[in-house]
Amino acid sequence: MASSRGGIVRATGEEDGEVDPFDEVALDTNLQEPLEDNFRDLDVSLTGPKSPYRPYMRTTPQYIPGRGMARYLPALKNLIPVRRKPRAKNMIAVDSAGFLSFISFSWLSGYMYSAYKKGLTLDDVPQGSPLDSSDLNAQRLELLWQKEITEKGRKEASFSRVVWKFVRTRVLFSCFVFCVSQALGFISPTLFMRELLQYTENEDSSTQDGVKWALLLTLSEFLRAIFFSWNWALNYRTAVRLRSACLAMLYRKVIRLHSLGDKSIGELINIFANDSQRIFDVVLFGPMIVGGPVMTMCGIGYILWLLGPWALLGMIVFLLFYPTQYGISRLTGYLRGKTVVVSDERVRLMTDILNSIKLIKMYTWEKYFSKNLFDIRNRERNLLQKTAYCQSLSISMAPTVPVISAIVTFLAHISAGNNLTAAQAFPLISVLGNQLKDALSRIREATKALIDSSIAFTRIKGLLLLDEGNMSVIRPIDKQQAVCISKGTFAWDAGSSVKNRALPLPVSQATKEELEKLNPTSNGELHYTNIISDIDFQARKGHLVGVCGQVGSGKTSLLLAALGQMRLVTGQVTRDGTCAYVSQEPWVLNATLRDNILFGENFDAKRYYDTLYCCSLTEDINMLPGGDQTEIGDKGINLSGGQKQRVALARALYADRDVYFLDDPLSAVDTHVGAHIFDKYICTALKKKTVIFVTHHLEYLSHCDEVYFMKEGRIAEQGTHQQLMDQKQDYSLMMTTRLTEIQLGDSARVEETKSVQRRSSIGKNSTSSKGSVEEMVEKMNPA
Repeated sequence: MASSRGGIVRATGEEDGEVDPFDEVALDTNLQEPLEDNFRDLDVSLTGPKSPYRPYMRTTPQYIPGRGMARYLPALKNLIPVRRKPRAKNMIAVDSAGFLSFISFSWLSGYMYSAYKKGLTLDDVPQGSPLDSSDLNAQRLELLWQKEITEKGRKEASFSRVVWKFVRTRVLFSCFVFCVSQALGFISPTLFMRELLQYTENEDSSTQDGVKWALLLTLSEFLRAIFFSWNWALNYRTAVRLRSACLAMLYRKVIRLHSLGDKSIGELINIFANDSQRIFDVVLFGPMIVGGPVMTMCGIGYILWLLGPWALLGMIVFLLFYPTQYGISRLTGYLRGKTVVVSDERVRLMTDILNSIKLIKMYTWEKYFSKNLFDIRNRERNLLQKTAYCQSLSISMAPTVPVISAIVTFLAHISAGNNLTAAQAFPLISVLGNQLKDALSRIREATKALIDSSIAFTRIKGLLLLDEGNMSVIRPIDKQQAVCISKGTFAWDAGSSVKNRALPLPVSQATKEELEKLNPTSNGELHYTNIISDIDFQARKGHLVGVCGQVGSGKTSLLLAALGQMRLVTGQVTRDGTCAYVSQEPWVLNATLRDNILFGENFDAKRYYDTLYCCSLTEDINMLPGGDQTEIGDKGINLSGGQKQRVALARALYADRDVYFLDDPLSAVDTHVGAHIFDKYICTALKKKTVIFVTHHLEYLSHCDEVYFMKEGRIAEQGTHQQLMDQKQDYSLMMTTRLTEIQLGDSARVEETKSVQRRSSIGKNSTSSKGSVEEMVEKMNPA
């Protein structure tokens, strides 16, 4: 059962304002002051005081593109060294933290101390910052993405460019902070350590000079740590925002799709689970790539000034590392790209195997699919091994290259006839062995993160560009109409690339025609097949509309078309009111029976127990070990098909919607229960609602206000039951055939009952005859 509330409220910014590329969330988001109050006193009683679930926030912040320096005020407040601004107890302290608290993460100390002393409960976990919320950041990212598509077109649009616009102000500022940290780390050994070593070599130097250089060395190292911690805190918060924005944007895209096109469930799992982490890593480590060029240029200048031009031979060795590292990174990226494809294939095959495990067991195809799965896993393992070899080579080069560079530098300097003092050697060793080594390690990490993120951005772009269809449901002009379809033709996606094909059959047990049907297309293009055509359908408010027809005639498709879940080729769909849909195949949550019925709604005892009675669930609940608090297993394993169907009906009834779409809801229940549900549920509880009732139980159609008869994807007949019977066409023939079958069935049951009675009477007669014979024998043989 799926429900909606009449429409989708879309968050938009200023109507005529453009999105500023430098407009950064939290660093520059323009949020009004009352917003903070909306997040302080959040109502967490919606799910009960002891419930493990609670809403994240009560109100959703609205993203408004800012202008001028005012948009940077929330982030600039973090530059105040110490802030005494009071905050709500249930709000996280990051927004009210001062500079020292922000860079040292001391605002987490209270939570860590509480966790150490007594442990943390759900009530102890504070509400997240509204500036870090996934909804707010997703609004901004989606605005940038829509602007990119408008300016560049769908093919030329780049999601990487959109991400860069989303984070570039914070990333550029983070790069500046990191460069200052690197500069301080370079000055510390090259200037202050060198002067301190010269002081120790010169016996005439005063103690005041030594203290001065020691204090400056300490101060530079302290400032280097401050700036590096600041850079890390900025990157971490930016990465959290970008990752949450991407995941929220992808989630909204997926729920709007009618089909996944050429994507598979395995690819979606990899995007949400693995690619999201790659997006996080690229923001966390990517800005640190600037440290390599900065340190290299500083090192070249320092060696040239300190030792002369011959010593630059060592830096040549160091510079050769860059093209080598680039080649290894490109090779690693190529291997990781192939690994991702194979991983998607493995996850897709594993998902198909689990979904079709009964079929595989029945036909004893275990060996075939096991072989396919292990072949894919071996290919994936080989690619992972090659990738690991490349990464190991890159990791081993980072500490080795600076050492070789230092040795070549000293040898070149000495070979030129120059002397080498401790004041020259130790600072240079510190630069080459520590600073440059760290820079190379960060280049390696940043390059890996950039290559991985480029793959992730490409996959995310492909998902965002999937066609959502052109279905647009509007309100009808006639206020008496609840649902109206005018000249509608609707289609499904007929096929996609080979990656989206069905579960492959063993070649030895599948014919060529079967394999061709399983792989309908191989060119990667999507095709659409019209399912229902020329549909003129109306359902007035408060009416019970019946839909019938043979199997495959398009009854379910008609409901989905009215719900807006199919591709609209021609025509128009109008609908007024909220909707509830009960599908042919009911589904249940892995929760209690009551939670399955409430489905997030507040508990109302009268409405709840009336719902149970209408759905004939009272006796079933009494038989369950825990009543309605019984935990329903995965896919409703401890419920029968009829019970699951009635739970889905109860969920829809308790939701109290305006329009009900019931797709053959009586197919899984017996005759007596079906009659009870039709009488109490459809005719009584939904008497004032609009009900579109698809059924194969033709005996109920006479109670409908209007009946639609479907045939080969079209509406063949429509009208009241009596009008259709008077027309003497397909509907009348089907009803006559059904009545004949019922009569024959009743006659067969009567004959079966009579035969059972005759067999019973014969058994009794034979028993009595046997007793008479025994009496005669006893009389003849009294002894």
